[in-house]
Parts: sequence; C-alpha cells; structure tokens
Amino acid sequence: MRFSYLDGLRGMAALFVLALHWNFLFKLSFSKSYLAVDLFFMLSGFVLAHAYEAKLRSGAMTPDAFMRNRLTRLYPLYALSVLVATGLQAARSLTGTHGGPAVGEWMVAGVFALSFLPWAVAGASALFAMNVCYWSLSQEVLVNLIYGYACRAAGKAAVPAVVCVTGVALVALAVSTGSLDHGYQFNTVSLVGGCTRAFFGIGMGMLLYRHRDRLRGIGRLLPAWCAFPLVAMVFVAPPMPHGWLFDLASVLIVLPLATVVAAASEPTSAWQLRTMHALGNSSYPLYLLHVPFATVAYKVASTVPGWERSAATVMAGLLFLLCLQLDKRFDVPVRAWLRTRGPRLPALQVP
Repeated sequence: MRFSYLDGLRGMAALFVLALHWNFLFKLSFSKSYLAVDLFFMLSGFVLAHAYEAKLRSGAMTPDAFMRNRLTRLYPLYALSVLVATGLQAARSLTGTHGGPAVGEWMVAGVFALSFLPWAVAGASALFAMNVCYWSLSQEVLVNLIYGYACRAAGKAAVPAVVCVTGVALVALAVSTGSLDHGYQFNTVSLVGGCTRAFFGIGMGMLLYRHRDRLRGIGRLLPAWCAFPLVAMVFVAPPMPHGWLFDLASVLIVLPLATVVAAASEPTSAWQLRTMHALGNSSYPLYLLHVPFATVAYKVASTVPGWERSAATVMAGLLFLLCLQLDKRFDVPVRAWLRTRGPRLPALQVP
C-alpha cells in the first residue's frame, strides 16, 4: 500500500519549504514552513513502520539489509544534489562572484556531506553550508541506523518511550528558546533540537502506523483532502506572540492529526491519484535541489525587475517538472540497478 495522500502531503510540504527558502523572491513570509521538516519526519516514520518493522522484529530482515535498503533509497539523489551544490559553490569561489570560503574548503565540506557529515565552513553558521536542507537527511540516517540495529532487541515499548522523552524535550526546547526551528546550525542548542525533532517525529510516525486501526475512525471523520488545508494553515501562519506554543500545538496535535486523516483512505479518481503521485515523486528531489537552484531562479528574476514573483513562480514550476524527470529517469533506474546488479552498499557502522 502506497498511502497516496501521504505522498501528496509530502510534496506540498516540499513546496512550502521552497517558498520559505525563496522568500527573497516570493516575499510571502511563510514563517512557519520550517515545521514541514517535522511532517517529513512523521511521514518517514509512518512509512518505515509499514515497510520494515514487522520484518525487523521477526528477523526476516537483518539490520544490515535494512540500512542497505535505506541508503539505496536515500543516497542516489542525495549524492547528485551534493555534487551540484558543492560544484556551484566552488564555481562561485573560482569566479570571485562573492567573498567567502576557498574552493578547497568547499570540496572538503562536500566530501563530508557525501557521508552525511557536517563540516564547518568559514563565515557560515549552517551545519551544511552548501545546502541547509542536508541537516534533516543526516538526522534521518542517524535515526534509521539506531532503529535498524535496536528494533528487535529493544522491544515494542522502546518507541513509545522515545516519543515520550523527546516530546518532553520538545516542550522544554520550545519554552526555553521560543521556537522549534532548530537543527540546521553549528551550535549545541540547534544540534540537540534537530536530533530531538527527528527522534520525536519519526517515532510519532511509527506510533501512528502501529495504531492506525484504532485511529482510522478519527481519520475518517474528515475527508482525506482536509489534511492539505490543515497542514497549509500551519505553514502560512504569521509570526505571533508565544509562537513556541503554536509550534508545539502543530507538532504534537495538528501534524499527527493530518497524517491520520490522510492515511485513512485512498484517492477514488484517476486524476487525484496522478496528482498525489506527482507530488510525492517530486518531493525528495525538490527538497534536495531547490536551494542550489535558487541561484538560477535569482539570476532569471533579476532580468525582469518588478516581475520577480512571477519569474520565481515559473522557475519553481520548471524545477517541479525537472524533479519529476529526475525521479523517473535517474533515481528510479539507479535504485533499481543498486538493488539488482549494483555493489552491495555496506551498512553504516556506529563509531
């Protein structure tokens, strides 16, 4: 089962992240779109539990096989994105179009990024200076690694325990810092906050899947399409006093509810199914490539003063179409090759 409406939610969330990072062109101020990452984590946990939990618990799938499957799924587009983003930054350094790190520093950062590891780049506060979005992928791999190797031994009570502990930590983080927008910077609070968001979100998604039968009645109180405006209202919310309370309500209540609603049924018409699948198929490449592509969008928009928002909309549409083609003609074939004829990817080892 694919959970098509969850695909659609993931694609819509990726578009909101693009709008947030392209705000210098759109001027829309979707200030809460960073909560899309929490939705990504929940959807990932839901799908992981569906695809792998029973196999891992029964021993039908080994942790090494699980990690090979996960790396096969995540790595091809990720590696392509790292090469593009690093090459772009190195080219900008070579041409002197902006001050900043030298080519060698970008190359080192790129090598580390290919291993999902951050590297401090001079003058940048981000964990991954060439593409800020990589922080969530590094956390995804970390949680997958721990889950894969601990799933069978830890027992079913481990996930609820992790969700409870990290849920309390999220509350403390939000109250103390005024936000849940953490994870992407090179400082202790951000690192702890990003790790907490990842473990809570993926764990919550797993719990939602485990209890899907009990929750299906709640999910069917609303038609599945209601999950989209519900999530959109979170992302477009303006800055507000006590914004940390809004963040907590969104992550603890609204986003899980939207996930339950979207997972309760499947599209009944062909056009809905195609739309959900298009959104889902484009979501991962869109998330990985929209930051480096922003440079192209900015150059195009600068040629039409006064029409920057329209130009950005056109460029976003072209990027969406490009991502669909990358999924179809690059990601799917490469993953198929890795699964059948490619080298056996080694599982990550805990240092």
